[in-house]
Amino acid sequence: RDLPANHPAYTANFPVPRGTDHNNLRGVSNGLRELIVLYPGGDMSWKWHSAGGAFLPRNSAYATLANLHLYVTDRANPRYKGEDTWIDRDPLAPRPARSLRIARLQHQGNWDPEPAGWVRLANLLANRNGIELQVDPVFVPEAAVHRLAHITDTRSLQFDESDKARLRQYIDGGGVLLFDAAGGSPEAAASFEPLLRELYPYHVTIEPLPLDHPIYHMKSLGGEDIDRVRYRRRESNLDIVPIPRLRAASRDGRIIAIISAEDLSGGLVGYSTAGLEGYAPGSAISLVRNILLWRLDPASGPSD
Repeated sequence: RDLPANHPAYTANFPVPRGTDHNNLRGVSNGLRELIVLYPGGDMSWKWHSAGGAFLPRNSAYATLANLHLYVTDRANPRYKGEDTWIDRDPLAPRPARSLRIARLQHQGNWDPEPAGWVRLANLLANRNGIELQVDPVFVPEAAVHRLAHITDTRSLQFDESDKARLRQYIDGGGVLLFDAAGGSPEAAASFEPLLRELYPYHVTIEPLPLDHPIYHMKSLGGEDIDRVRYRRRESNLDIVPIPRLRAASRDGRIIAIISAEDLSGGLVGYSTAGLEGYAPGSAISLVRNILLWRLDPASGPSD
């Protein structure tokens, strides 16, 4: 697709008008971030080599390149040359003594925009917690098998009646859902609570997860005590109170879903790309790891 005029490639620092052969950019996106940016209008390596300067920065062939650098780094300097946020499985780590199996719910929307995030988290759990995390992409999660089922999308969730029946069966069997709005998508965030109320009319309460809930205090079980979190840099100048903002949906006194209107999926991958509304990578992985440890803890049971 053509990158829109308000894309950071045109606006991050140097305001670049579209229309010249080096300013009509195209991109391939997963719904959260650009995976590939194309310069289809000319030989950019030649332009950068021969005459990168200009009297006005916006006319320089380097302008969009500089903007893209700010986009992929979220305006921050890399900590060191060759920085890599990926977490490999440590071949020298002890064999995991515990295991946890969860589901990634497949649906008609963009259900898997960042598949590597769960691989990275599984490697971390094996290295640091001695837990073998098995992640199953499924249409039908099984409560007896999957302690947690993750749902995400970059747009409004669209579930038909058979999808809703499968979710209801999973929840009634003791399963718990984890929902995050990938990239901080407002459409996705606005669609999940109505879905729960369709599943259980008049029988679901949704409210902020209390800050004293065990999910935020899992240090004794190998997680972290989370009193403060970091959020990604925002386009607005509004300050965000640095506390976690997870919400819990409960039915008959049991938590049936953990809800995050802020992005977790992109945070699990660990990149710093701008444009996402949600938790910074370190906070995202801490929150999700605590949620998994909470579900692994027998004390959480089918309830909480």
